[in-house]
Amino acid sequence: MRQVQATSRVGPDGIRVVEVTDASVPGTGQVKVKVHAAGVNYYDLYTSYGINATDDAPRLLGLEAAGVVVAVGSKTSLKPGDRVVVHCPAGGAFCDFVTVSDDQVMLLPNSISFADAACLTVSYLTAHFALHLAGGLRPNGSVFIHSVAGSVGWAATQLALQVAGVRVVGTTSSSKMAAVQANGVHLAISNDQDYVAAVKAALPEGVSLVLDCHAGPHLARGLDMLQPLGKVVVIGAKEMITKTGVCDINTPDVSPLTLMLRNVGVAGLHLTQLQREAPTAFRAAWREILDFAATGIIRPAIYRRFPIEEVDEACRQILDRHNIGKIIIEFNE
Repeated sequence: MRQVQATSRVGPDGIRVVEVTDASVPGTGQVKVKVHAAGVNYYDLYTSYGINATDDAPRLLGLEAAGVVVAVGSKTSLKPGDRVVVHCPAGGAFCDFVTVSDDQVMLLPNSISFADAACLTVSYLTAHFALHLAGGLRPNGSVFIHSVAGSVGWAATQLALQVAGVRVVGTTSSSKMAAVQANGVHLAISNDQDYVAAVKAALPEGVSLVLDCHAGPHLARGLDMLQPLGKVVVIGAKEMITKTGVCDINTPDVSPLTLMLRNVGVAGLHLTQLQREAPTAFRAAWREILDFAATGIIRPAIYRRFPIEEVDEACRQILDRHNIGKIIIEFNE
């Protein structure tokens, strides 16, 4: 079977599609899934550059997929033929077949295509937890979203608008303005503008929540935009990766005294760690997201579809930030 690996630490150029023997047999509480589609995430770039890798062994790409159960072990309610969506917190979803614990799988409603399902887990769950659990978004609040046309920004916009009276503000490139406004963004700020000044001009009282996928110097700027009792939730560290490789993040110190005197806060969110630490909350939110998709409350946007053989180019598209919404991998036979 085909499996996507990062065989060096040079980014997309080091991604390979490798033929490996599939000898996996589901054990107790496990299922084996034939993958039909998988979502590409910034995590896959981190993996391709070897961020957090402890050795030079090949690393597996892919956090999320959708497909059909082909075999099951004992003590699981799932059965062959079930349509499912899969979360692979250690990677490995970019593969013809994945064998995982059944708590990493959810039944997929028939009304959701495999392609759409591949967009739902990482982006929408990150947005859900950042907005509601970490960020505490309330009715009539306001949220500023960096990279509002990206897969998480797209998802966060739709979920934020389910809260009554919420105003969504975010940054994007000029070419993506119309798309994000059609998705519901109230104020789209061009990347070449001073977004702090633009926010303060439009919302002098500040915003109640900032979703920060960049980190680095953006953290302090996010804090500067907050109203009292507002919060910055850090959901990524895109500043670590540039087109020339990996770099250190220069994040200014945040003084606890400053946070106290301004009545603002900072939180972080790491989805795969959250699945390990709060599995019940994770699965409840996952089911809610799937229900939202089945009923049309949320609408994932697929920017491009790549065959597995072109997964390296799919990751380059993420690196170059061309996408509006999600890039997915489709598995031909």
